[in-house]
Amino acid sequence: MKNNITKSVFVVLISLFLLPTLSEAQIKTYTSKKFKPPQVTVELLFNYSQPIAHLYSDMQRFFSFDGYGVKYGFGSEINVKVTANKKGTLKPYATIGYNLFMGKDNGNAYIDSNILQNGYPLGGSRYYEKIPGTSKMLLHNFNFGLGFEYSFVNKTRWTPFLGADLDLNLIFGTYRQTPSTGPNTAEVSYTINQAVRFGFGLGGGIHLRVSRPIGFLFAAKYKFANVLGKEAKFLDDLNKMTLLDKKDTGLNTHLLKDRQINYLQFSLGIAFYIGRR
Repeated sequence: MKNNITKSVFVVLISLFLLPTLSEAQIKTYTSKKFKPPQVTVELLFNYSQPIAHLYSDMQRFFSFDGYGVKYGFGSEINVKVTANKKGTLKPYATIGYNLFMGKDNGNAYIDSNILQNGYPLGGSRYYEKIPGTSKMLLHNFNFGLGFEYSFVNKTRWTPFLGADLDLNLIFGTYRQTPSTGPNTAEVSYTINQAVRFGFGLGGGIHLRVSRPIGFLFAAKYKFANVLGKEAKFLDDLNKMTLLDKKDTGLNTHLLKDRQINYLQFSLGIAFYIGRR
C-alpha cells in the first residue's frame, strides 16, 4: 500500500515537471505552422495608378502633342498564377487589368469652333490653343498579359515576390469641353479612337497568408503600355481623334517625338489559394 502511494506521488511529480515543456512544444509547433504552396493562386487587386513621363501632363500639352492631359488613375486587375515547382517559387501567370486615367482644366477649353469637322490633327505647325471654358480628359487602358513570377518562399506567412509580364493594351479615350464664349457653348465629347499597343510590366510585392485558402497582398508595378505599335495618322471623322503617339513632323511639325504611355501602379488586394503542391 505504501509503495503504491509512493509510486503515485512520483508519477504526479514527473507529470507536473514535464507539463510546461510539453505545452510549450505544442504551442511552438502550432504557431510555426507552414502552409504548403498552392497549385493555383488567384489575385483580385484594386489599383491607384500614377501617370509618368508623357502620360502625365496638363491639358494644353495634349493639344501641342507633348502629353495626354491626365494626372491620376484608378483600376483593377486579376492575376491567375500556377505553381510550377515543388518549392512554390516559380509561377507563370496570366493577367487582365483595366485603368482609367483622368485630368481636367477648369479654366480652359481648346477647340475654338467646338467641333472637329475638318480632320485631326491640324496641318503644318498649327494646333488648338486655349479659349475660355472647361475641359476634361478620360483615357482608358485594358491590358491582357502573360508573365512569370519568382516567390521568395520562407518559414513565415509573409512571401515577397518579383514578376514581369508582356502585355497587349487596348487604349482609347474621351475628351470633353464646354466653351464659355462663342456661338456654341454646349458640352461636346470627342472620341480618341481605340488603339492596340504592346508593352510590359515589371514589379513585385508581398503576400500575407492568413489561412490556407485566403491571404492579402500589396504590389507595385511599372507599366510601359506602348513600347510597340505606335502610330500617327490623319483622321477625317467628325469629332474623332487618334492617339498620335508616334513622331511624324510631316503630319504636324509639333509631332517631334514619340509619346510614351507609362505609369506606376500601386495595388492592394486579396488572394485565393487553390489546392496544394
